[in-house]
Amino acid sequence: MSEISVDSRLSKAILNNKYRFELKPLLRGREACIFFAYALNITWRVQALACLLGLLLLVVTYINLELIKLTINSVIDSGHFPIILLKNEVSQLELLIVALAALMLVCLMLSVIRFLVNVLQGLICERVLIALRRKIYTSRAQTNSKKGGNGIIPVISQEIEPLGGFSGEMIILPLVQVGTFLTVLFFIFLQSNVLGVAVVSLIPIQVIWSAWMQKKLNRFWRNRIRLMRLLAVRATILSSVPTGMERIFSNIYANRIAIYRTKYLIKSANSYLVGVSSVVIIGVGGYLVMSDDLTVGVIAVTLGAHKDLSGAFRELLRYRQMWCDVSVRYVELKRSVGEVFAEA
Repeated sequence: MSEISVDSRLSKAILNNKYRFELKPLLRGREACIFFAYALNITWRVQALACLLGLLLLVVTYINLELIKLTINSVIDSGHFPIILLKNEVSQLELLIVALAALMLVCLMLSVIRFLVNVLQGLICERVLIALRRKIYTSRAQTNSKKGGNGIIPVISQEIEPLGGFSGEMIILPLVQVGTFLTVLFFIFLQSNVLGVAVVSLIPIQVIWSAWMQKKLNRFWRNRIRLMRLLAVRATILSSVPTGMERIFSNIYANRIAIYRTKYLIKSANSYLVGVSSVVIIGVGGYLVMSDDLTVGVIAVTLGAHKDLSGAFRELLRYRQMWCDVSVRYVELKRSVGEVFAEA
């Protein structure tokens, strides 16, 4: 077979979208919903326990914010010392030590709860992976005479790992991150409506920018998958001809550079918007402090809480990408081994 005929066939395949990535599951997310129900049916007890710990984490997070504000306003930035507490005279330094001890206790509680939630996520992940591997192995064993056993090893060892990772985060991640987002916003608005509006004003810009750039990044990833499949076909057809691969290698290289450029542009822009948000908080908060409408402690706590807002926002974007990825991987898994999620 000549190289010209191979190029012609491969070009026609590209034009006819023969190797194009399937987009319907990516856009609709139905397959992820099916997997969501399957994983929830297996692990609902552990998921419920993780959700209870997640709600407790939100409560302790709010207590931590209030305690930091009280420590700055009522202990550090207060001139009403010494005070009488439980019929004893307490100096400013003694009360500061007590407040710092309380903050350390709250931080310890946050760390312990996060540790327990992460352990439960790992337990959920492994339970779902074991169930998937059993079903995939059983399905392939039943059709072994028709399809053969080749190819089952990468499926049960590597290709389903992202599905297990998603099952561990499918409920607790949006619960904790959305809860953290709302908890921090509630705390900020409770201190000052003007400061809350200043913090929220830049969030739509981040959402629109990240969604637009993520769409471009997804297109680059789909092109990369198509190029890698094309490379596999070309390598199979030209196994005896070592030439004619440079164009594909160049396209893969250019595609990878575009992925890097877009991915790090998203990160850099988000970091810049976070910095701008901090400047806005300092500017608006400083004006309110000079007008005696706000305290320095509220500005300090808001600056720290704003990082939690940004972190929650990034995690929610990652969750959206995981949801799309699970939809695609489920389709590929069905094509490989059949309907493995039909029964829980």
